[in-house]
Amino acid sequence: MRTRTTTLLALTVGTGLALAGCGQASTPAATTTTTASAAAATTTGTGTGTAGAVPTPDGKTYQGEGLEISKTWVKAIPDIAKGKMTGIFGTIKNTSTSEIVIVSGSQDQSAKTELHETTMIDGAMKMREIQGGYKIPAGGTFELKPGGNHVMIMDMTKPLPAGATVKVTLTTKDGKKLAFDAVAWPFPGGGNEPYVDKTGMGTATPAMSTTR
Repeated sequence: MRTRTTTLLALTVGTGLALAGCGQASTPAATTTTTASAAAATTTGTGTGTAGAVPTPDGKTYQGEGLEISKTWVKAIPDIAKGKMTGIFGTIKNTSTSEIVIVSGSQDQSAKTELHETTMIDGAMKMREIQGGYKIPAGGTFELKPGGNHVMIMDMTKPLPAGATVKVTLTTKDGKKLAFDAVAWPFPGGGNEPYVDKTGMGTATPAMSTTR
């Protein structure tokens, strides 16, 4: 009986070690770490952000004439030698009873602002200045995001470090304004489409692919 008990114990220990070798035993720990990291990214302070973290905007909603915007942020560009353009993001809502068209923008980081769309051009996703502006139906929302539509800061002449605040104003077709702040975040993931200017010539977009 003692011999059988010892043999069963050895088999049990051996099986446990085999499972650990296949990664089974480490799964709960990995899940816990991932969950903790996600929670940390979600609760990170609203002003500075951390490299690689998903932005957690300050929760403010900025009101305009028939429009409001929330979840605003901008991709940080701490070294303009690596990039002289970057994107502004957020969620715009049309609070009026008729369609509103945003046709232009301005910001305090450079003299040039463009409204961009991301679309398929010559078999590849590329970003370019949108024609006709952003059309938002009554009661509808319009998302500005990496890899999609976004407001572009062009021809930057100074760095935009993480934690800095950009003052932005969007203007509608009928002259109404929507002003808001956007905090700069390091954001290495997504939105790396090449830029196509009005002449149809494509250029690289270092600002959209720079991680630091």
